[in-house]
Amino acid sequence: MGPAPVNRSGGSKRTTARRLDAGHLFAIALLLAGAAFLGDGIWIKAKAALAQVLIERAFEKSPTETARPWPWADIEPVARIEAPRLHRTTFALTGVSGEALAFGPGHMTNTARPGDAGTSVFAAHRDTHFSWIGALRPGDLINISTRDGQNFTYRMTRAWVAPFDQPGIDTGNYRSLLALVTCWPLDGTIRGPERYIVEAELVADKAKISLASPHRSSMSANRAR
Repeated sequence: MGPAPVNRSGGSKRTTARRLDAGHLFAIALLLAGAAFLGDGIWIKAKAALAQVLIERAFEKSPTETARPWPWADIEPVARIEAPRLHRTTFALTGVSGEALAFGPGHMTNTARPGDAGTSVFAAHRDTHFSWIGALRPGDLINISTRDGQNFTYRMTRAWVAPFDQPGIDTGNYRSLLALVTCWPLDGTIRGPERYIVEAELVADKAKISLASPHRSSMSANRAR
């Protein structure tokens, strides 16, 4: 009796499985989630939540590694934003393009980096990643961590509503401030002309403020909604 035929399909399956990296699994998950949630009004929230899992994984990589959360992404994580009292954590991406804001808060690249003099501005959608900022109160702490291992603690000072093209954010000050921006009203469903802005000031004994000149920019909070 000759040798039994060898079933090679198992090896092929294992090879295929190895090729299904995190980015491909994410794409499959998005397709499945879209099919499950389409028409129920929660597809956008499901996509945002799934993306944050891979963005967190990319954020934890060494600063010397490429940190794209999925292979075709044009965005990278730049900061972790935490609100300890509210038990909320979200990972922010570079820029405030439509792609970035679909998956997480975006850091406005023409504003100061966290910890530097000036105002570091992050914008996000009110129904997903910044759905919680309306619950912040003066005195609340907000922690910002960057990929290079720096940690900054800010204390909320105030919040206000303003037109997107005149938000009242002072980007040229010599203090180190943080601004979280989203659309107003917070329970709205249609993009409007006003923005809700939370401002916080760096707790000086938690980090060193850059001695460089403050980062100045032309401030518009048009992207957040």
